[in-house]
Amino acid sequence: GPAEGDYVVARHHGVSVFHDSELDSILRSLGVRTVVLLGVSVNIAVTGTTIEAVNRGYQVVVPHDGVTGVPREYADAVLENTLRNLATVPSCDEVIAAFAGRA
Repeated sequence: GPAEGDYVVARHHGVSVFHDSELDSILRSLGVRTVVLLGVSVNIAVTGTTIEAVNRGYQVVVPHDGVTGVPREYADAVLENTLRNLATVPSCDEVIAAFAGRA
């Protein structure tokens, strides 16, 4: 579960975590300019959230080994042919290394 100090965004129905939530306001108040998306599903949620984040001016990072979809071949095709045009698509290890370099 969430740790003390974590932000919990109540979500309503939609294909993006930005839809009908206070997420954008929270991120802006924290000075966030880049979002890293992980999870499921590339089929809908990851793609929808990527588009919504780009529309709001965020840089988006979608680690290819941190997301999935069904079937996996389709998810790989979406990463290669759609999300790569909207976001940076590194590996999780590359994201970790980037964060470590800032520490």
